[in-house]
Amino acid sequence: MESLYIEELRQSINLLMANLESLPVSKGGAESKYSIQKLKKSPRRASNNKLELQESEMTLSKMDIVLSFTLEIVVMEIQGLRSLPASKIVYCTMEVEGGQKLQTDQAEAGKPIWDTQGDFTTNQPLPVVKIKLYVESSRMLSLDDKELGKIILRPTVNTTRVPEWHLMQKTTKSFPDELKIRIAIRTEKPQNVKMCGYIYIMGKTTWKKWKLRYIILVQVSQYTFALCSYREKKADPTEMMQLDGFTVDYVDPDSALEGGRCFFNAVREGDSVMMASEDENDRNLWVQALYRATGQSHKPIPPTTSVVKKGAAPPAHTAQVSRDVDRAKKHGIDELIQADPSGMDHQVVFKQLQMWTLEYRLNDAFSSLGWFSPGQIFVMDEYCARYGVRGCWRHLCYLSDLLDRAEAGTMVDPTLLHYSYAFCASHVHGNRPDGIGTISTDEKNKFDEVKERLRALLENEITHFRYCFPFGRPEGALKATLALLERVLMKDIATPAPPQEIRAAMRKCLENAALVNYTRISQYARIEENFNDAVPPEKKIDALIHLAELCIDLLQQNEEHHAEEFKAAFPWFGELLVEHEEIFWSLFTVDVDHVLETQPADNWDSFPLFQLLNDYLRPHAKLRNGKFHSHLRDLFAPQVVRYVDLMESSIGQSIHKGFERENWKIVGRGCASSEDMLWKLDALQSFIRDLHWPDTVFAEHLEHRLKQMASDMIEACSTGHDQRRHRLQEPGTQAVCHGERRSAQVPHEDRRLPGEGSRRDAPVAHPEDAGRPGGSAQEACSLRRGILLLLAALPRETGQRERAELCQFRPRQFGATAPQDLR
Repeated sequence: MESLYIEELRQSINLLMANLESLPVSKGGAESKYSIQKLKKSPRRASNNKLELQESEMTLSKMDIVLSFTLEIVVMEIQGLRSLPASKIVYCTMEVEGGQKLQTDQAEAGKPIWDTQGDFTTNQPLPVVKIKLYVESSRMLSLDDKELGKIILRPTVNTTRVPEWHLMQKTTKSFPDELKIRIAIRTEKPQNVKMCGYIYIMGKTTWKKWKLRYIILVQVSQYTFALCSYREKKADPTEMMQLDGFTVDYVDPDSALEGGRCFFNAVREGDSVMMASEDENDRNLWVQALYRATGQSHKPIPPTTSVVKKGAAPPAHTAQVSRDVDRAKKHGIDELIQADPSGMDHQVVFKQLQMWTLEYRLNDAFSSLGWFSPGQIFVMDEYCARYGVRGCWRHLCYLSDLLDRAEAGTMVDPTLLHYSYAFCASHVHGNRPDGIGTISTDEKNKFDEVKERLRALLENEITHFRYCFPFGRPEGALKATLALLERVLMKDIATPAPPQEIRAAMRKCLENAALVNYTRISQYARIEENFNDAVPPEKKIDALIHLAELCIDLLQQNEEHHAEEFKAAFPWFGELLVEHEEIFWSLFTVDVDHVLETQPADNWDSFPLFQLLNDYLRPHAKLRNGKFHSHLRDLFAPQVVRYVDLMESSIGQSIHKGFERENWKIVGRGCASSEDMLWKLDALQSFIRDLHWPDTVFAEHLEHRLKQMASDMIEACSTGHDQRRHRLQEPGTQAVCHGERRSAQVPHEDRRLPGEGSRRDAPVAHPEDAGRPGGSAQEACSLRRGILLLLAALPRETGQRERAELCQFRPRQFGATAPQDLR
């Protein structure tokens, strides 16, 4: 097992080296002009082992060093244009010697301000930039504009980026003004340039004379670095030295060498290079860059005192360097830098590094959902390969950190959790795609802990799916969470979890989700405040109707935003969603029963609640006639029967009292009593129709009650007509009828029941009909009109036979009443 463990580490290191060699240092393809070219092997051949070893090593040539610099030149303004008229047009040109020429916009001499940027690309580390000022010629035969002044600049990577004023050279003797130009130059350093600047340098085989040169430290490949010296306007280095095998360190000043104050050198067997800079800070930067390039084991330690000549003040930035060193010591970074890597527990160090990286990543301005950036992944991959951090331990720590953030409320992509968990599970269960690997006891215990935490987190997210995935966002996250829970429930990576176990886990989550959703919606509606004993009954009904509306909106949102993802994950999830909604409505039933118990008798304010809930449940294929729907029917059926009975009694009483005071004048399409009866029948029919009662038997009973009630009302009308006709046929009655006042109107009482709706005003008789003798023909016509209106008021489902019987009206034909048990 130990040999297998060592072989795994060796394979990871070999993979890292292969990846590093395949990754270019600078941008560009293999055939790009500025890409890193492959190194050439030495053509020398020898038979001894030393020469064969040299042959296997790669050597550099000047053609291997290719650099690309980007210059941004911003011409801002000119000062000193006094002799030119203010309306004259001036402009500037800028060019990098050997490259293209660019021109600024035109401006008036009275206000020569441009703020124009020119972008150039060059392969010269020391380019020459020329900027010229022109005035537009006003002569018709002049071909060229007149040049007023120019300036030549030699920017480097270290040139300040702050805009500066420069004095321009006069190119025309007749132009008297002293011109100043404000320019900002920014040189972008290539990715493979690690350090550059002017230093004094001298070596045994290269740079044999002590001289100030422009030196660039170039990274040619991942493990190969070179020191190159350049001249002005040259793209190729004049001399170069490969740093393989060199060791860099601080040295004391050499009094025999003139130039430079702070000395350092690079030494290897048979060769040495002496270097010096003008200040301590530059020397520290050069030594650190060379230390990283050589890869030496010895870490250079700067001297305790800076080298300062007599009478010279220390550089201003020396204090800043010392402050940076103190800050590094304060935060413990200096200890990490100087520590021996072989004596550290890299499992613990990497865990801390990954935790800090994840914290930094989650604090980005954009949402990363826990994913590392490509650069962060590359750094951690290299760390794991260099210091032997196992991949399983890495992902277990990653999962633990992600779970800490997710439990605290941070959104983490479930797909990321799935990838890391699957990687760890394949190692723990021994089903790795690349073969069987090793696993430590700490990794096994960590995996069991992470698995339990992950399952609890997923069940909590499914329970709170409305709030963890609001409106189904992020898209596909809910489905990925369900798939991950199914993966966590698996005993191993090859055996799927039993369907009964998955179904039981999902059912439990949705049961808890119903309680969570109803609790939160009740708190939002403030049910505890609105349902206490001090609140009037009508206020309770209003609060209950508002709560029902919120519940319907909640379930409709669940159906719109979450149901599809649930069903896409598992085909049988639709049944669990129906159970979830039934549990949700069962919690609502408790509040419904409590509120209705507190309502007074014969109160019809609760009927809008039934209509609201019934209209939602009727079109639902699964909830229609379910537990909650059946309970709702049983709860409101007695109230509907009671309401219809009271309406029938009210209509009968109004007909009886109305005919006693009826003067048989034409009102509307009949008399006053018939109009009042028709209005109440129409209101009752509208009420029954709007109920949309779901039970077929009870709905047919209500329809039969309406028909029977219409029959009884018509019979009552006919009875009142017969009594009136008999009175008219008696002697002396005709005179009483003729003696009625013409302008008299029928007094009419409003016998409205609670919940019956607003009462129509009694129609007023037409003036020309007032005072006419109420003959039998006129009364029969009014009665006939009433019968036709009753026909129109009957439900649409009334058969043709029943309608024909009503058209062939006989007074005693509708004498039968509804069975007592149906009333």
